[in-house]
Amino acid sequence: MERDRPAPQRGRRPDRVTGFRPESARDGLRDLKIAVCAVRGDRAQRVGAVLRRAFGLDGILTTPEAHDREAAAVQGLTHLIAKVLVAMEPLPTRMTTRSFDLVMQAVGMVRHDAPEVCRAIERENPYAAEVRRRFFDLAARMDEELGEDEAVLERRIRVSRIPLPRRSRACPESLQVVGRGYGDRRSRAFLVSW
Repeated sequence: MERDRPAPQRGRRPDRVTGFRPESARDGLRDLKIAVCAVRGDRAQRVGAVLRRAFGLDGILTTPEAHDREAAAVQGLTHLIAKVLVAMEPLPTRMTTRSFDLVMQAVGMVRHDAPEVCRAIERENPYAAEVRRRFFDLAARMDEELGEDEAVLERRIRVSRIPLPRRSRACPESLQVVGRGYGDRRSRAFLVSW
């Protein structure tokens, strides 16, 4: 049995080039983005030019830190949101919007990533926890705001529902058509806004 040995190194490795997940490159490499980090030396621009000419890649010259900061948001949020949506399945597939279809397409791109990929993105990136915390803090704040709006609407519907034959032309902005939050005009139930 042959032991795995590291490949022999000729000289110093001046640059670091990040790679792709198989799903990202399934249609080829042309126009995909790739980070080229100048770790030592000054050949990063030449490496980027070779990647552009040979493979049609969009080489982005950056630092390892800047790459990790951006990847924490770009890859970390994509995987995080995808995991939540997969956990919510089954989700609607018949009556969807274009934006929902695109979100689900993004979910499909990362749904079957190996656990090692997810671990590297979510746990080994030193900036991922900060991005995750910010995302959940903002989501919690939005949930609180939406909960307050729902409570106000419920109170208004319960307390102030006034049946009127039609909307007042004298002051149309003071009346708002409601029907459990969807503006059901057939109900002819109006709510006085204040």
